[in-house]
This record gives sequence, C-alpha cells and structure tokens, in this order.
Amino acid sequence: MPDFTRKTAGHWLALLASASLCASAYAHELEIHGSNTVGATLAPMLVSGYLAQQGNGSVSRRATGTENEQILLTETEQGPISVLVAAHGSSTGFRTLASGQAQIWASSRPVKAAEAEQVRQKADLTALESEHVIAIDGLAVLVHPENPINAMSIDTLGRIFAGQIRNWSELGGPDRPIRLYARDDRSGTWDTFKSLVLGKSYRLDESAKRYESNDQLSDDVSRDPGGIGFSGLASVRNSKLLAISEGNAPA
Repeated sequence: MPDFTRKTAGHWLALLASASLCASAYAHELEIHGSNTVGATLAPMLVSGYLAQQGNGSVSRRATGTENEQILLTETEQGPISVLVAAHGSSTGFRTLASGQAQIWASSRPVKAAEAEQVRQKADLTALESEHVIAIDGLAVLVHPENPINAMSIDTLGRIFAGQIRNWSELGGPDRPIRLYARDDRSGTWDTFKSLVLGKSYRLDESAKRYESNDQLSDDVSRDPGGIGFSGLASVRNSKLLAISEGNAPA
C-alpha cells in the first residue's frame, strides 16, 4: 500500500520532498497528481533536481498525450526511473491518492475534513508528518496589459465575478464588456478565490470561462481587452497584475 502524503500550496504549496523512488508495481516509480499551480512548473523542477542526483545527471521530459501531464526520466545503474506529474487540479490529486494510483498529492489548499475522513483508516492526512509545505504562493488577479484599471477592492472584485458589474466603464475604464476567466471546480486556487473573494455574499457568474491550467487562463486574459481572471503569482506571464485591497478600502 502506497504511503499517503499530501503536498499543499497555501495559497500555500506543499510537496513530499522525501519520497523514495524505489521499484513498484506502478507503471512509473512515482506518480504526483493534483494542483496545476504546483504541478505545471514547480513539481517538475523539484523532481528533475532529485532525479539528476539519483541518476547520471541527465533528465528528459516526455509528454503523455494528455494535457497538463508530463513524464520525467533518468537512467541509473539499476535501470531507468520515471516519474509522472499530472497537474489537473488539487481535488484530482486526492482522488488518485485515495485510489492508490498516486504516491504524492500536490495541493494548493489544506485537506478537507471529508477527504481526511475518507482515508482515515489508512493514514491521517491532518498529521504534521503527512503534509510538507514547499512554498507560499499568492493569488494573482489579472487583466489585459492595456487595461487602465490598476486597483480595486475585494468587494468590487467579488461583484465583478458575481456578474453584478458587467462593464469596465462602471469602474472608470473604457466602455467594454467584462469577460470572466476562472479556474475550474477541481482547483485549489479556485477554492482559495471562492473563500477569500466570493465568500458567502457572491456566487460565480455562469458566463465565466473555466480553466484547468493557470498558464492558459493567464495567456487568454492577456489577449482579451475585456478579460479579468485569477491564478497563482507564478502564472502572471503577459497579463497585468491588479492591486487588491481588503473590503471596500481603496487599493
């Protein structure tokens, strides 16, 4: 039975850095499933560094044919080692960990009570030794680089994503419809945004376009003059980062 270990990013990020890359019955010696915030770039970098130490120093990457997945490989005296990193969202990592497919769960949120209870007889995911925080991330609010708006309050942001504010002219910007870009329901980044911004007062408008990938979301916002979205800080890329203040205070 594989060890149950969780990686969380909070908007914090955690990963099991001490995973043992030993032979197993799996197609890969190690599988890391979960957060796109962690799995798109950070986890592959950490795995590459570890594999380079364990092997001949050379690490290659291969696509699996599935978006947001990659395989990292190295050669050792005992034979090849391969690690699969699947970055489909924090919730997907828990499901694959619970089923035994994944040995490491990458998550950008803490374990939920229902998740911990589901695997309680196998492992205590709330225990200190089950969680390894590897980084602290921030939630980035993104707009098109030529958008003249530089800052807004959390409450205004919530009203935008709830569809209560639908045109940039309502905020002193150009007469242009606002288009919403959001992470999907499997995302820990979405859980964080929902908790911090929408809370109990607002609900995401049905017009929002949903994404599995932070990077793809940011790229699409950067090409849409009416767009606004959110991602981890590492995925700002070519979009413009907004300053956000608490409550109704000016940013």
